[in-house]
Formats: sequence, structure tokens, C-alpha cells
Amino acid sequence: MIQTTEVIKLYNGLNMRQHFKPNSVTVAIVLPVCVRLKRLMLGKSVHSGVIKTRLESQTLVGNSLVSMYLKLGCVSGDAYKVFDEMSERDVVSWNAMVVGLMENGLVYGMLCFFNFLIFFLNFSDFFNFFFFLNIFDFFSFSDFFFNF
Repeated sequence: MIQTTEVIKLYNGLNMRQHFKPNSVTVAIVLPVCVRLKRLMLGKSVHSGVIKTRLESQTLVGNSLVSMYLKLGCVSGDAYKVFDEMSERDVVSWNAMVVGLMENGLVYGMLCFFNFLIFFLNFSDFFNFFFFLNIFDFFSFSDFFFNF
């Protein structure tokens, strides 16, 4: 099994080559490693590479960047910015924001995103409802939501 540090070494080694251009899958593999290692600056470096190679328009890349920034606690500047600049968002994009905001303790923001996800975009799948029921239990704020 490849260790997380080996993934970074491989990525950096490939970046040293003149004709190497990472694709969306490469980025989606490397960014969670940055999270696991808690290396925000490394993640920002990968993000810089994404911009240089014009991969930021790909939904998989945007989702990976949003998840990385949220998991590393960079909500207001980086995560929101990437999310807002995504040309296409799917249910994964919205779920990443909902889960990330909850994990960062931003309940009101999470409720706003979740509300938009369910009622305006009609992304009502099993995961969303299960997730939301767990939030009720975790925060015990069902009265707050029904007055929301």
C-alpha cells in the first residue's frame, strides 16, 4: 500500500517534468492526502496547479477543492470562493458544503445550504434526509429549524 507521503513525492516528481499536466483524477487523489497530512499550503499549491492547467472548471476538481478547504477549516475565504466559482455543481458539491459547514460548527450556514439543496434544487435523496436526521439528533435543535 502506498503511504500518503509517497503520493505527495510522486506528485511533486511528476510536476518537475516539463510535459506533465495533472488531470482531474490526479487532483482528486492528491487533495485528500493534503487533508490527511494537514498541509494547507500543499493543498494551495495543488490549487495553484489546477488554475495553471485550467482544470478549475471540472466539477470533480471543484468538489475536491471545496472538501479540502472545508476539512482544513478554510471556510469563509477559500471554500466559499471555490464553490461560488464552480461552473457546474452537482449533489456532491452541495453535500460537501453542507457537511463541511456542519463539521466547522457553522449551523446557520449549513441550514441555509441544506434548505437550498432540498427545496430549491430538489436534491432529495436518501443521503440528504439521513444526514439531516442525524443533525437533529446531534445538535438537538429541531425547534430552531421549524422556526427557521
